[in-house]
Amino acid sequence: GAKMPAVVVSTLNLAVNSRVLYAATYGRSMYKILLPTLYTNTIVAEAASKNPFEFTLSPNPAKGFTMLQVNQNISGLTVYVYEPSGKRVLMQNLAKGIMQQRINLQSLKSGLYTVACMEGNKKMSSTLWVQ
Repeated sequence: GAKMPAVVVSTLNLAVNSRVLYAATYGRSMYKILLPTLYTNTIVAEAASKNPFEFTLSPNPAKGFTMLQVNQNISGLTVYVYEPSGKRVLMQNLAKGIMQQRINLQSLKSGLYTVACMEGNKKMSSTLWVQ
C-alpha cells in the first residue's frame, strides 16, 4: 500500500476469506491491505461456459518473459496484465491457431501481477510473480 514505508518485510499472510494481506515488518509494525476480488491463486472461470479454456504461465516466478500456453485453439483471445493497484500494464492479442505466446515482462517492476485471458464471455485469471 501507499502508506507502508520502505522496510524489510519478515512475514506475509493472506487471509483468504477476507482477502486481506498482512505484512509484518522487521522492528516497525504490521500493515494490511484489502485485495480486490481480481486476485486469485488458481486459475478460475469467472463466466459460465460449457467448454472453459485454461492457461499456464511458465516460468512463474518469471524474469524478463513468461510463456502463456492455452489448452485449446481459441479464436480472439486477449491477454491483459494488471499491477496490484488494478492498472492495466500490458495487453496482447493472440491470433487464431496460436496456443503458445511469449509475454515480454521487461518493462515491469518486480512484484505480483494478475494475468487475465478473455475470449468472448469467458475469462480466466492467474497470478504471476515478476522478479
